[in-house]
Amino acid sequence: MHSPRVLLLVALAAVSTACGARTVADDYRTDAGDVPPTPDAPPSPDVPVAPDRPVTPDVPVAPDRPVTPDVPPPPDVTLPPDVPQPDCPTPFRACGDVCADLDNDPSNCGGCGVSCGFGARCLRGRCLAISCGRGLTLCGDSCVDLTTDAANCGACGRFCGPGARCAGGTCAIDACEPGTTRCGATCVNLTSDAANCGACGVACPSGFACQSGRCAAIPAATPFAVRSLGVSNCLATEHNMITGDDRGGIAVRDGAVFYTGDTRTGAFQSDTLSPLPTENPMARYDGLFGAFRLNQVFSLASNGTPLNELTSIVDTVVTVDAALNLGARIALPTTIFLDRATGREAGIFAGPDRVIVTQGTRAWIFGNVPPTVTALTIAPIAAHQSCESWAFWGVAENVDGTPWVDYVRDAQTVVRQNLVTGEVRELARFTNLSDMCSFAVLPSRNRWYFHHEGVSQFRSGDETVGYCDASFSTTF
Repeated sequence: MHSPRVLLLVALAAVSTACGARTVADDYRTDAGDVPPTPDAPPSPDVPVAPDRPVTPDVPVAPDRPVTPDVPPPPDVTLPPDVPQPDCPTPFRACGDVCADLDNDPSNCGGCGVSCGFGARCLRGRCLAISCGRGLTLCGDSCVDLTTDAANCGACGRFCGPGARCAGGTCAIDACEPGTTRCGATCVNLTSDAANCGACGVACPSGFACQSGRCAAIPAATPFAVRSLGVSNCLATEHNMITGDDRGGIAVRDGAVFYTGDTRTGAFQSDTLSPLPTENPMARYDGLFGAFRLNQVFSLASNGTPLNELTSIVDTVVTVDAALNLGARIALPTTIFLDRATGREAGIFAGPDRVIVTQGTRAWIFGNVPPTVTALTIAPIAAHQSCESWAFWGVAENVDGTPWVDYVRDAQTVVRQNLVTGEVRELARFTNLSDMCSFAVLPSRNRWYFHHEGVSQFRSGDETVGYCDASFSTTF
């Protein structure tokens, strides 16, 4: 017989089975069958803890540096405009805005900006010092003995004249050439010398010429006068890159205007002022003048060679074409002598078919057809603007048979002067002509052409050639 406790346990088990309760074994049963439970992994042993490192004391922080205030940026620098490089003909090379001959230019000898300095010249790109020996003097690029050199007697450029020699720095005459007579220390032509007309010391009155040994009225010439020099319809341009620094000589003809600088002579188209192609890039003609009635440009010359700053003799005129080639050489019936030693500038005044050259109280009228030379005694040219040369340039007029010459008196005024009486009249007034010292006229285009340096009312630049309207007549 069972005990009551056993019966109670049996009853409880039956109730539990009848209600579908799961046992602990049922929690690990799968469709594949019973899987035994994974045994618990033994606990990992404790990892020993590293001992604490001692704490490094804090490094004191450096105090803050004061902040430097911002420096304002420099103001923008205005750069000069690029200098246009000229298109230089062979053998010239562009040096800045100038065309230079590096073989012969003493300011750019062998390289741009290489200056030979005073007393030296440039030969084949090398500076050669001209060291004159004892008793010699440098005249131009030659060493001469001023005591014996007939072309530089006592001073550079003092020419003794035909038949004369230089002794002790003084011109002396042993014998004069045929056709000339000794008057003091000079041989002269008594048939044409206005200071010795017919006999030594017989001077013709002011404005009279010596013809066949007698003082007579000045030969007739084409009537011509400048009525006005205007400031409208003007055009002006830079020419430094073509000619170099200013020198002075100017001449015009239909289609071309010529200007001579220190480097060379330039030719420019008379309407556009654009440079004309040249066949003679080494040309530098100091004695230029135009005869617009003949539509020709000439140069005063000595024995066919164009005048320069040292030449005293004028016995020829030569034609110059637009390519700067020399053409016909026209011998003058009378030789004239410019006095270089006095330093007095010559005036060169171009007219329709003749040119008047003045120096001091002397003047010579060169007629072109046929070639003639008429010597005059004149009232000296009054105050005028000077060129950086041995001469200045203007216009020759002929009104009622009397020769007048036009020239720039100052930066505001162009005047005309009567060569017979010395009377000076104002021809035109301007605001600013700068240093203008040379101008010419071309009636076929109703213009006057000019040169100046720096700033004028016509243009601001280095070297300027330009033109404006003008009008002309046969009387004032």
